[in-house]
Amino acid sequence: MDGALGGKGSKRALNALGAAVNESPEKFMEYLRVLYANHPKKESDDTFGSTATLLELADRVPGLRTPAFNKAVKELTYMPWAEKVGQAFYDQDKKGTPDVSIDGKQLTLNSGKGIESVTPEAFRKLVADNRKS
Repeated sequence: MDGALGGKGSKRALNALGAAVNESPEKFMEYLRVLYANHPKKESDDTFGSTATLLELADRVPGLRTPAFNKAVKELTYMPWAEKVGQAFYDQDKKGTPDVSIDGKQLTLNSGKGIESVTPEAFRKLVADNRKS
């Protein structure tokens, strides 16, 4: 979204997720859920551009706010990685997240109700149905 809307929050959130995965895969997933649950209602709202906001949201994941995590978020340690991932996203003409494709066919994962995604059961069915075709 940063490229399309001129913000910096998407890449800063991705940088923070890079820091979270170094703490543990479980903390990464918990933090990802927190970020999605607190995603701004308007795509043009650059809330995640604020380091303070990203750190406050990290407080909701027990044990995530280690000195290493805090430093990586504040110093943008994973920004080069976030930039590469963002560029790859744009180069593939992706429009938003989540984005899942099977054999080049994009699956629709949003329920149509804002950022709410399909249920795990519906996701499994989508994958199974698209593997058959």
